[in-house]
Amino acid sequence: MSVFSHLTSRLRLEVESVREILVISDGLRELLLTQRSHLSSFERNEPPEADKNANVAYCLSRLLPNAPDKLDWQIYDHCASLTRLYAAYDRFVRDLVSEYVTLLPNIYQKYADLPISVTTQHRSGIGRILVKLGDKGRYKRLEEQNIIRELATSLEGTPGYTLLAEAFFVDTQNLRFDMLIRLFSSLGFEHPGRFINKNSAVAEFIKAERADSSTPEKELNDFVKYRNEAAHRKVDNVLSIDAIASIGRFIVALGDGLVDLVDEGVLRRHMDLGHCSLVLTVKEVYHDGYVVVGTLNPGTLKVGDGLIVSERAVCRRALVESIELNDTPAEQLSGDGATEVGLKLNRRAKVGSQLCRLQMPGGEPSDVQLQLEDATPTAVEAADTDLSDSDPGERVGEETAEIEEPDPLP
Repeated sequence: MSVFSHLTSRLRLEVESVREILVISDGLRELLLTQRSHLSSFERNEPPEADKNANVAYCLSRLLPNAPDKLDWQIYDHCASLTRLYAAYDRFVRDLVSEYVTLLPNIYQKYADLPISVTTQHRSGIGRILVKLGDKGRYKRLEEQNIIRELATSLEGTPGYTLLAEAFFVDTQNLRFDMLIRLFSSLGFEHPGRFINKNSAVAEFIKAERADSSTPEKELNDFVKYRNEAAHRKVDNVLSIDAIASIGRFIVALGDGLVDLVDEGVLRRHMDLGHCSLVLTVKEVYHDGYVVVGTLNPGTLKVGDGLIVSERAVCRRALVESIELNDTPAEQLSGDGATEVGLKLNRRAKVGSQLCRLQMPGGEPSDVQLQLEDATPTAVEAADTDLSDSDPGERVGEETAEIEEPDPLP
């Protein structure tokens, strides 16, 4: 399981909550509107002899005076749900990046070892933050002396350096596709757009819900347009519950893709550092690659163990779901370097793939649980940018620009 799995789990729960609230709101709206004449006949206070069903009807009747018009109600649900979905997406990306930035000093011993794009963005971001420090705004919790001291320590080549996560979030524009790609490129990931387009979760969403007639870029940019319209303009096009739920499913798929991107980068770096031991090399595959056969190297392997599937251009986690030796199931085996075994994995592998075990010096890194409200700027609820510290010129480009009319999502 990825060290970032808790982020995707939270994202799924937040997206599902939006869908559930929309369904409940729609049901209540239809009940009040279709039964208006019947409910209006009830007196304000139910008589003592009223049964439970009558009590419910009386309770509903008391809601009628405050029930908005159907369209106004639908517009509110539309705007609230899209705003909340964007907040969940924005928070997910920020937390994922912040946790990855926190892990970097553990897998790059010195600051100078970091990818050049990371150090360039880090120093550039610090420079932009320093000129905006003050008692107000998004950087009010940061102290100039601490920022400079930590940067100086990093540049001295001292192990145990720290990176300022805020330096990677100095651009306040919406996380459209191009901004998302720019962000992850600054973190040292090569061709993140290509990775997202080919990611299985994202590709499966497009195939299942868009019939291959869309792209991740279009889906994300359309979503951001709808959200900006909901935040800044009069809404004329109200999306159905199904359409909004589909947007939520895309966000979850995108989140899965981004976690795969970051997790693969972490694993690849561990392998480059020699933090992995070879368990077996895949000689045969069955059942579309989920069952593999190979010679088990010395060491113990048991059901439930986590491994790394390493191929020429892929490095991903997999879970051992079952083990067989001579067609006999086993919960645990000790390899001798000569005996062939069969493994069922929860991820596909190819012939020639290497199954490795992560063996960090001192143990595998545990999940990073930061107090992220303190580690990153609180901007997920802002309509478009954090207005408290943006320059007027910056706000004009993002806040007051005319928003292009979005095409309806299928």
